[in-house]
Amino acid sequence: MALGKRSGEQQGEFWTATPSLPGGPGHVFYDKLNSVLAKAGFDTRPVRWAANSVRQACKVC
Repeated sequence: MALGKRSGEQQGEFWTATPSLPGGPGHVFYDKLNSVLAKAGFDTRPVRWAANSVRQACKVC
């Protein structure tokens, strides 16, 4: 076998857009964790904290 260019078929481009790929089912542990955190209102605390910080920063200006 010699090094060089092949004289036969060319391989086509192999590219797939990520959004067109099917999503997986996820993991049971993380599904349960997300539901527990949502029930506890975990996600709302950082949002409220950030909103208060922005309000205080705007009062200073």
